[in-house]
Amino acid sequence: MLKIISPNGTACLYLKSAQDYLQNGGDVANYYKGNLIEPNQAIPVCIGWHTDKEAKSFTIKYSHSPTLKNCETVAVDGNINEINVFNLLKATTYYVEIIAHYIDNSVEKASLSFTTAEKGPRPLQIDGIYNTRDVGGYLLSNGKRTKQNKLFRGGLLSPCKDYESVGLTESGKTYMSEILGIKTEIEFRPPEESESGDDSAIPNAKLLYALIHGYDAIINYAEGYKTLFSILANESNYPIYMHCTGGADRTGTACFLINAVLGVDEKTLIEDYEFTTFSYFATRSTASGWTQPLWEKFINLINSFKGETLNDRVENLLLSIGVTKEQILSIRRIMID
Repeated sequence: MLKIISPNGTACLYLKSAQDYLQNGGDVANYYKGNLIEPNQAIPVCIGWHTDKEAKSFTIKYSHSPTLKNCETVAVDGNINEINVFNLLKATTYYVEIIAHYIDNSVEKASLSFTTAEKGPRPLQIDGIYNTRDVGGYLLSNGKRTKQNKLFRGGLLSPCKDYESVGLTESGKTYMSEILGIKTEIEFRPPEESESGDDSAIPNAKLLYALIHGYDAIINYAEGYKTLFSILANESNYPIYMHCTGGADRTGTACFLINAVLGVDEKTLIEDYEFTTFSYFATRSTASGWTQPLWEKFINLINSFKGETLNDRVENLLLSIGVTKEQILSIRRIMID
């Protein structure tokens, strides 16, 4: 009898150390394992099965549609009893069907559904680059959710002097171009720092610069942030991949501001910022280390603006540097289901 044995229950998309952090809280630095030990946050979901009969091959289909519409299909030899699947959507129910093709020419099917974890971000495994995540997927207080597969964040795409071994491989380029369908790369570093030049490392994507710095430096880099939000307000630019070097400080600040005006709560925003700790680019903590005073200055700046909620105060901060109300409303229309 053919039986699907995993995943069983809720499937997590990230490292055990990150799971422990999101479950138990505290200073994220206490969960840091070393960036060479755990270079990326994403882990696969293992789809496993068992049968007592001798099989020639198996066909595995999975989709977030109960009818398996537009499903992913994988074929394996009869001696294989599991596959690893990366980059599933978060907080999503998936439906799996496995078809066993037996030596005696008989066929058997088995089905299973599972749900991916709600808590935390959606990390992505993309060959050659690190700290890559979906900016969306977060549940808002009004019951709506920010969209996935629209806006992505991460580290550098091409080697630079400090990270010569980092860079998109050919399979990574194919994934970003053909699977994610990235149309726009937003580079937060100046050309002389990034060595990106005029062309995106992602095939068929356009490269745009929005020169920013992180934390409370937003005031001094108002033009860069205005450029960023102008790009984000134009739906024709999506899907978008945005980054600095590590996807940590400049990118972390930008994502905090974007998700804040979308209505994501403060605890989730902090967890999203600190999640970089579980990547190649090391600890980012709001409670300790060199980033703590920078974070405090950033939050103090936000709290100097009027508003009943953090989300209101961030919106007023953005308005003060020249981001328009119309741009913010456009980004909400694009990014909220």
